[in-house]
Amino acid sequence: MANPENSAANPTPRIPDHELISCVGRGSYGEVWLAKSVMGTFRGIKIVYRQTFDSDRPFDREFAGIQKFEPISRTHAGFISILHIGQNMEAGYFYYVMEVADDLTSGPAINPQKYSPRTLSTELQHRRKLPLSECVHIGLSLTTALGHLHRHGLIHRDIKPSNIIFVNGVPKLADIGLVTEISEQATFAGTPGYIPPEGPGSPAADIYSFGKVLYELSMGKDQEHFPELPTRMDEGANIPELLQWNQVILKACENNVQKRFQSADEMHAALSAIPAAGLHPPSAATVPAPSSMGTNSPQKSMRVALLYKSNVQPDGRLLECLSTKLAQRGWQVFFDKHLAIGVQWAREIESKIREADAAIVLLSAASLQSEMIAYEVEIAHQAAQQQAGKPRLLPVRIQFRGPLPGSLATLLDALQYFLWEAPADDERLVAELIRALETSQQAASPESLLKLESIGGAVPLDSQFYVQRPTDKEFQAAIDRRDSIVLVKGARQMGKTSLLARGLQQARQAGAKVALTDFQKLNSVHLASVEAFFRTLGQFLADQLDLSVLPEDVWDPRRSPNTNFERFLRREVLNKLSGHLVWGLDEVDRLFTCEFGSEVFGLFRSWHNERALDPSGPWGRLTLAIAYATEAHLFITDVNQSPFNVGTRLTLDDFNLDQVADLHRRYGSPLKTESEFQRFFALLGGQPYLIRRGLNEIASGAVTFEQFAAQAARDEGIFGDHLRRMLVLLAKDTELAEVVRGVLRGQRCPTTTSFYRLRSAGVMKGDSAQQVQPRCEIYATYLRNHLV
Repeated sequence: MANPENSAANPTPRIPDHELISCVGRGSYGEVWLAKSVMGTFRGIKIVYRQTFDSDRPFDREFAGIQKFEPISRTHAGFISILHIGQNMEAGYFYYVMEVADDLTSGPAINPQKYSPRTLSTELQHRRKLPLSECVHIGLSLTTALGHLHRHGLIHRDIKPSNIIFVNGVPKLADIGLVTEISEQATFAGTPGYIPPEGPGSPAADIYSFGKVLYELSMGKDQEHFPELPTRMDEGANIPELLQWNQVILKACENNVQKRFQSADEMHAALSAIPAAGLHPPSAATVPAPSSMGTNSPQKSMRVALLYKSNVQPDGRLLECLSTKLAQRGWQVFFDKHLAIGVQWAREIESKIREADAAIVLLSAASLQSEMIAYEVEIAHQAAQQQAGKPRLLPVRIQFRGPLPGSLATLLDALQYFLWEAPADDERLVAELIRALETSQQAASPESLLKLESIGGAVPLDSQFYVQRPTDKEFQAAIDRRDSIVLVKGARQMGKTSLLARGLQQARQAGAKVALTDFQKLNSVHLASVEAFFRTLGQFLADQLDLSVLPEDVWDPRRSPNTNFERFLRREVLNKLSGHLVWGLDEVDRLFTCEFGSEVFGLFRSWHNERALDPSGPWGRLTLAIAYATEAHLFITDVNQSPFNVGTRLTLDDFNLDQVADLHRRYGSPLKTESEFQRFFALLGGQPYLIRRGLNEIASGAVTFEQFAAQAARDEGIFGDHLRRMLVLLAKDTELAEVVRGVLRGQRCPTTTSFYRLRSAGVMKGDSAQQVQPRCEIYATYLRNHLV
């Protein structure tokens, strides 16, 4: 960044849930701060000020760019992850919270007083230039990230060494506020020395800029001040690797865009052909280790890291037991002995964790409060995302069964844990851990996967294949708080029913009464009138809660159906039950087209209002958990009659890349290479049902990945029934089918109503009618074959 005067005079902003510690960079449009969250974790926060722009449009465009990039940032290890976006329009700025860069002054540990972020630019300042092997590995890592960005229709526009930072030793593309859609006209001038002749507004321009960066890394020349085109690094060199590298750089930096690499994937393939592994390969702390999605062959010596809090018992005793028993098997066991604490000590801890096959974390009431434990678990988790599941995290609970705090819960709650209560559990625990470690080195057999569960419908509560998303945590928190209304919105086959079931189970275990009404089970008789509907709801509640009184026993024909049902619920249910009632309502979309739908939803809204006025009254003992797919505002025009704009509102999204990678490991890693995994994700786009069904079919041995990819979008393929059903639904609505044809031809949805209907049906995705696109690649292929 340049021109720090523009933002230096701005008062320090207030960022919710974060303490701003120090400004580590100022530029033309804003500032970058080191911050600390309320959970005690360090974060980077970029703040962009409206006043630094010539007009509103560039400011709004940059804000739109960061919003588009935010979900993509978490789907590839080559991007700086955006954790939260916010704005203060009154004060004239927006901000985004992101991963924090490595601390150049103290290795992996953050020193708030001396913090200096580690970037490729600072690497060059300290080392002048990097060895070829390191350059190649950085090139491979970031060309995959660029390809991922371009496939999502976005470009970076300002690639340079200072915008590539290291997070836990991994180089990542940063300063992504300038990311914009490929179709938009690029008005930003970029950085001198890295801009191609045609300007910065295309994927080819990103490739040119990145080629200049790689040239600078290998030659030590600053492109900002010496913007000449790359030339041969050593005319007399006769080293094949150097000559190949030189050809890649020259092609990436071609002035003629037609002679340049036509995609980041093409550049990645050219870099992959350079045998740089023998030229002093980089350390694991500098670049990510090459990943492989295949299964692991048994190893003679497994590497195990033990994560624990020192100087507390019984943690120390159990640590000694585990380290002795595991070492007796000939395994390499590492644990932090706290010798010679300093920079080298911190780097050694990170290196050992990243190199381990497994990390066993000891969780006790004392260790849960340790920032070091949280940090080490985060290192292991991030390494596993980048290294095909290594190290595998194995939590051991020591005399502790309660909920885990914040960051630990996010990383560990979804994992199977081991329990230790007393020394009598030593042998059992050791045996369980050894069995788990040895099993993890072998692919799960097809037979064991086939026996687990079938795919389709709600995921069983005890399923090892259930994927926990951020919405799960939010939903569980709302149930714990006993909110009046909890809304879960998501497209078809997104997993709403499975999420609802887990929330109800949680409430059941907490002592609440639970009922579930699935509106899909209602037939035309139940929906013939509002009275028939309310009587049916009352009968469902009476049956599930074992009530002795039925609605017809107290129904008074002199009163309206609304009044009768409300009296039944208040008097016969809430006043006679001990404790709280959590009532799950699934697939409530069926009511949207009923003539009495607004009347029912208005009644739900009135209970929320009455609870607010009288929290100790009967409605304070009721939580409605409502799952739906359709945009409610299309059917309920009176906001005062809608329960969909009050309470806790949650949205369930598709699986991201990390979640699919985690699920893939649970299926025994049936995809054998990284390219197979990436292709699998590209085909299915994170659609939960398709992902689980696809992994199940491949893991079972029913098809190879090549067979799966070839037939996935065909009528006779694995998803044939699913795809045909989607086509039949569109065929029944000629107007909507015509909209789909237009989208497949590159047009926008003509109305927001058609966009919402297609998104709710799970056919399309996007944040607006202008950004609509098929939900995944096989949908696009299948619908194009049948509709276009």
